[in-house]
Amino acid sequence: TNHTFFASNEICSKCHGFSADAVQGPVAESLDTLQGLVEEALLRLITELTWKENSIDLNGAAIISDADDIQEIAFGESRGRQAMTVTLTDGTEVGPVGMNSVDVLDENGTVIGELYDFADPRLIKSGWNWNLVNNDGSKGVHNPKFVMAVLDNSIVKVSEVIKEKVTLCHKGKNTLTVGVTAVEAHLRHGDTIGSCPDAPVTASVGKKR
Repeated sequence: TNHTFFASNEICSKCHGFSADAVQGPVAESLDTLQGLVEEALLRLITELTWKENSIDLNGAAIISDADDIQEIAFGESRGRQAMTVTLTDGTEVGPVGMNSVDVLDENGTVIGELYDFADPRLIKSGWNWNLVNNDGSKGVHNPKFVMAVLDNSIVKVSEVIKEKVTLCHKGKNTLTVGVTAVEAHLRHGDTIGSCPDAPVTASVGKKR
């Protein structure tokens, strides 16, 4: 037997009747795809939050007030939790920082919640699924059908989060169309879901990257 979580091609083939390579290749590709989508969704979330004059506190190591200061986000894990490493445009690398240690600050520097408090649940669950499969170490060999189903579903859900738009009534006066990642921040500022009655429609808001 193989008493580690890391798959041995020889042992897997004998016990399960298939080549580990045939399973691990597609799983690794799906892991990379999901990781990239989660990173994109996180960047969009931070962009929308900073556009609303909030800032992001990376566990005291750095505070981001403008998403343009971010060169790259690398999604991963730290001590079994979802985490991200942020590379700033000046070359500073911060992380990995657990998502539970990433705070959102208002314009006065007061903590108003963790970053994931503002995230769509589909993003959070998909990040957890990536973490689950990645940390297993076998790259799908332990349960190929289940793992591929989890990854495929997660890819669909994060893609939805990135693409979806929501109509909001901004301050009771203007109807806005925003990305789903921006909804929670707008609601906390008093906006409501749906069009304003007899109000002009404003173009989609937020920075495009």
